[in-house]
Amino acid sequence: MRWHEWRWRLPRRQGRCCAQALTALGYLQHALSSRSRADVELAVYAARGRLPPAVRALLAGLGPPRAQAVHEEGTWFAALSKQQAQEIAPGIWIDPTGRQRLPPCAVRLHLPPLPAFGDGQHPTTRLLARWLAASDLGGQRVLDLGCGTGILGLIARLRGARRVDFADADPHAVRACRQACRLNGYPGARVWRGDLLAAVPPDRSCDLLVANLYADLVLRLLADPRLPSCTGRLWLSGIARRAAGGVRRALRRAGFQIVKEEDADDWWIGIAAERRA
Repeated sequence: MRWHEWRWRLPRRQGRCCAQALTALGYLQHALSSRSRADVELAVYAARGRLPPAVRALLAGLGPPRAQAVHEEGTWFAALSKQQAQEIAPGIWIDPTGRQRLPPCAVRLHLPPLPAFGDGQHPTTRLLARWLAASDLGGQRVLDLGCGTGILGLIARLRGARRVDFADADPHAVRACRQACRLNGYPGARVWRGDLLAAVPPDRSCDLLVANLYADLVLRLLADPRLPSCTGRLWLSGIARRAAGGVRRALRRAGFQIVKEEDADDWWIGIAAERRA
């Protein structure tokens, strides 16, 4: 399969708004990275170069891309897999090959480059990874919602979770997550495709729901009447600072109290909340 890639360098606010608009359209094959305090780079990917009409119209408003390329999936991912292993959380390392030399006592997650969000480099992923790595999840049930590659759910399993479920709206993410689970000794993982909690069977509850999602998706999650029967604990990341107030108010309306907040960087925050007794 060929993957088409386009990149734009944009003012920070415009890039953030565009990424959020892509997510709102249900198109998740994009990444946003900081280039300076003022600029960001927006990368958009499409299998076989096929973009939905609404996405194509949105991107047309950005003007010509700064760079574009076409990659053969096998050679592209093979080249990316030569990247060095990286420590995503204390003691937990992401190894693209599964064979790299790691420090003594390091825990390895074999995560080759996959066509989904969650390679461990984004600050919002690292924030939740640190929270999970510092927790004893022995015997708990965890749901990784908007799972991407499944990296957060796999860390939860390393920390003792007895069951981890995964869900994502993107078919490429579902495929990538299933592959990552097989590579890391969890071949029987349930990985569902669907829109937020609509993907999860109604009788499938969890002790902890982790979600690295933009604020607009978090607001939809908090308004879902199925949430109370699904979980009583939420760990949320991917929330832009400017949208944090709305998320806090939505949490209170949904019956949750905030127990922890942490900065991911100067742009993002993470929020942990529990249902009020």
